Amino acid sequence: MNVTQVTEGDVDEAGKAQTEQKITVEKEKAKSKSQQFARPSRQKKKDAYLAETYSQVTQDVIQQISFEQKLDHDWVAQLIRAQMSTTVSRLIADQMLAFRRGYVFVRIPGLNEFPQIAASARNRFQERAEHYVSRLTNHVVRALKRRVPETGDIQELTVQARAVMDSFRYRTGFIEDVEIRKAVVDGLPEALQGTFAITVQGR
Repeated sequence: MNVTQVTEGDVDEAGKAQTEQKITVEKEKAKSKSQQFARPSRQKKKDAYLAETYSQVTQDVIQQISFEQKLDHDWVAQLIRAQMSTTVSRLIADQMLAFRRGYVFVRIPGLNEFPQIAASARNRFQERAEHYVSRLTNHVVRALKRRVPETGDIQELTVQARAVMDSFRYRTGFIEDVEIRKAVVDGLPEALQGTFAITVQGR
C-alpha cells in the first residue's frame, strides 16, 4: 500500500503559498480602493449637472437671438447668471457626498465628530463652488459682449454666439470633476491626503 508522506518542508511550503495568496488578495483590495478614489469622476460623470445646465443655457441664448433677431447683451447676461447660479447647490451636494466617501474610506476609532467636520467642509465647498461657477459665468458674459455684436446678420450672430459658448464648455466638466475629486481627498484623514492629493491648475 502506498502511503503519501507529508514532510515538514511540505507544510512550510504550503504555509508560504497560503500567506502569499493572502498578501496578493490584500494588495488587490488596496489597489481597487486606490483606483476608486483616484478616479471618482467616473462615478459622477453620468450626472454632469453643470455641463447639462450649460448646454441648456447655450440653447436658450441661440433661441433668444432667433426670436429677437438680435443679441440683447443685458438680457442674455441675466439669463446666464440666473441659470448657472442654480448649479451651485447641486455641486455642493455632490461635493458633500464625495466628502463622505472619503471620510468612511478609513474608519478611525474614536473619531465621532463627523457633523462638525462636515459643516466646516460644506462652508469650504460652498465658497469654492460659488467662486468657480461665478467666474465661469462672468467670463462667458464678457466674451459674448466682446466678440458678438448686438445686431447684424442673424445667422452670423448665431454662429458667433455658439462659438463663444462652446469655447467655455470644457470648463463645466473640469470644475465638476476637480471639485468632486478634491472633496473626496478632503474627507480622508490628513495622513492619507498626500497619497491622493491632486494638483489643480488653470481653472
